[in-house]
Amino acid sequence: MKLRASFGVTGNNAIGNYSSLSNMAISNYVLGGSIANGQVLSNFANANLGWEQSQQTDIGLDWAMFDNRLILTAEYYNRLTNNMLLSVEMPVISGFTQSLDNVGKVQNRGLELALDYRTMINQVNIRSNLNLTINRNKVLEIRGENDEIWAGGFYSTYNVAQVGRPLAMFHGFKMVGIFDTDAEIEAWPDQDGAVPGTYKYFDANGDGVISYDQQDMIEIGNPHPDYIIGYTLGGDFKNFDFNLMFTGAFNYDVFRNIEATTMNMDGVFNILQSGVNRWRSAENPGDGRGATTNTWKWQRESNSRYVYDASHVWLRNITLGYTIPKNPVVPHARVFFSAENPFLFTSFPGTNPEVNTRGGINIGVDDEAYPMPRTFTLGATVRF
Repeated sequence: MKLRASFGVTGNNAIGNYSSLSNMAISNYVLGGSIANGQVLSNFANANLGWEQSQQTDIGLDWAMFDNRLILTAEYYNRLTNNMLLSVEMPVISGFTQSLDNVGKVQNRGLELALDYRTMINQVNIRSNLNLTINRNKVLEIRGENDEIWAGGFYSTYNVAQVGRPLAMFHGFKMVGIFDTDAEIEAWPDQDGAVPGTYKYFDANGDGVISYDQQDMIEIGNPHPDYIIGYTLGGDFKNFDFNLMFTGAFNYDVFRNIEATTMNMDGVFNILQSGVNRWRSAENPGDGRGATTNTWKWQRESNSRYVYDASHVWLRNITLGYTIPKNPVVPHARVFFSAENPFLFTSFPGTNPEVNTRGGINIGVDDEAYPMPRTFTLGATVRF
């Protein structure tokens, strides 16, 4: 058994070259009736831009038991990141909407466990490995005690950094149903422009008005899994061998932005097949998730309708192999069959519950990334 601990400070300068300067970009314009070559400033200068700094404490335990058949590794970590490198909003009058800056402090702490076990059952050698990761992050400060950063868009979703909350939480309207009649609209807090068949939103601030801005937006989802697992199981019997590998993540959300586009029913985009179950009338309300085609308002805004639980278990790999007995012609040979990503177990309707197409703090947004392919391989390895 070994107990270990460490402490260190590291820097992150992954901000690209010359990010502190006002760079130039090509922008053509019209001069004297002809197109002329020109350039404009492409970003806002920040001469004070510096590195992120992360200080981290680790405490770990390594424990081998039963003649190394069972090995446990456990590690607790606590990382404080200062001077985060984030894009922050700025007044449009400056000519820009965002600028890179060193703002705030974030804490990440968690536990990583790994359990490795090997044994023999009759003539079968069994080996397995289970690992578990639990991480919790919290924004400790941004610029001031009550400051926050909103990243994203009104007709997409907002990932918000707020002091005291995890980084990049989804914010939007809370959808509580679909209006069926004008009388139902009249009895609800004022939602200007709503017609039967549009989404019914929650009056978060209680002022009797659903404002067409961020005032009534609340947390609608968490893109951070409660825990992540990985598991491998392998073995061999005489000349046969096999290996299985699973991964999984649980209790986290993904915002299906592709549905905000393809299920808004405003007649501009192609729609998903599930659009056949849209609201048509109070007598034919559909599945309660598809809005009417009679208006565009109160349908495409960032709202909880497009948030899905993305918990999943993925069988990443199956491999079966057979080692051919030694012979004078081919002394070392093995044939095998392998399947990559053969099975995904999830209720998430998209193609990839691990999607992260935008990066930065705009995490957990699904713009319909390219699907993960299933790959089947039949092969052989021969050594002479």
